[in-house]
Amino acid sequence: MSTHENITARAAALLGKAGGRTTDLEALIAEAESALAQLQEASAQAAAESVDFNLSEADREEAAAKAERDRRNATTIAAARDALNERLSERRSQEKTKAIEAERAAALAERDALAQQWSAVRELAESLIHLFERTLENSKRMDAAGLSEPDAECIARGLPRSGYTGTAPAERFTQMKIPAWEGKGRAWPRERISYRPRASGQAYVPIGQGPETWGWYRLHPKGGVGISFKHRIDNRGPGERARSLYREPWEGEMRHTEAERLRGLGVKVEDIPPGEQPEPVTGLLEPETEPAYL
Repeated sequence: MSTHENITARAAALLGKAGGRTTDLEALIAEAESALAQLQEASAQAAAESVDFNLSEADREEAAAKAERDRRNATTIAAARDALNERLSERRSQEKTKAIEAERAAALAERDALAQQWSAVRELAESLIHLFERTLENSKRMDAAGLSEPDAECIARGLPRSGYTGTAPAERFTQMKIPAWEGKGRAWPRERISYRPRASGQAYVPIGQGPETWGWYRLHPKGGVGISFKHRIDNRGPGERARSLYREPWEGEMRHTEAERLRGLGVKVEDIPPGEQPEPVTGLLEPETEPAYL
């Protein structure tokens, strides 16, 4: 059996099957390409010999017959190759479809497994919220008892009372946002009201801009060494102004964290009791437009 007959017979057998492995198709296509190139070259050579006047009439006739035979066999091989390529494309498409379906199934299975693990996140969030509430309540309790001590989070994390690490405040777990498990909004912090009225009812004070954040302090110079600090502009908002403590004592309102930072630098910082504090600045401030979530 000649090479082209072997290839066409194997192609017919492989194409007669319902499937056919991709590797078998690829191997046979490569053989068909090689055989096709050889037949086309042989056909061209024989065609040239069929008109060579140096050859006898019988030799030219034989060359012409061979050229026609090689051309016909090349056409047969090309048809087999094309059919094999078509089947290979179908097989690759089927395999790609199966791979996509398998990947989708695996992705969904992984999603479902992760969703099961998220139940632990819900329990963890509830535990964290409970811990944060107790930590803040304990901090208020220490303040009411006249203690200027770090809260439980600072103690656990090795932070000073100011919460500063170097010159910048550390991110606080008790201030992190935890989304509500169901629906929109958030579960922590419990309230999300951007502004609240003062006790006098005359001005709006932002959440976090009350006595839990700000305090009145008296600063004493540190031996003629200039030290920069920030103080509050007035009691209605978070605006601050920078200045330097050099020769004269200064008193006013600043963040507790700023006072703790100055103490860390060796500055003598005294708390000003409520009876000695000036009257608060009044006048209405427009509340922020951010919606309130209770």
